[in-house]
Amino acid sequence: MAGRLPLHRRYRRRTRDLQGDRIEDLIDAETSSDDAKRSKPAPDIFQAALDRLDGVLVDRAIAVGDTPYDAEAAAKAGIRTVGLLCGRERI
Repeated sequence: MAGRLPLHRRYRRRTRDLQGDRIEDLIDAETSSDDAKRSKPAPDIFQAALDRLDGVLVDRAIAVGDTPYDAEAAAKAGIRTVGLLCGRERI
């Protein structure tokens, strides 16, 4: 199976136009905070993303995040994480 990519947005409403980012063809599914009962560092949003990517096993998934909360939530969901130093958080 080729790689599949979900996109998480903080809010359901599109805050940015994916066409301008030239990544719309790469996105297989989208999630937002509306899809999670609890916010990070709870794993809900990552579990929702996996649910939307039917057939992707947790041991084949990688989360990319820019805050410690992303890494903590992904770990609780059993997903390996790549951290980016591009957000507001200081590590």
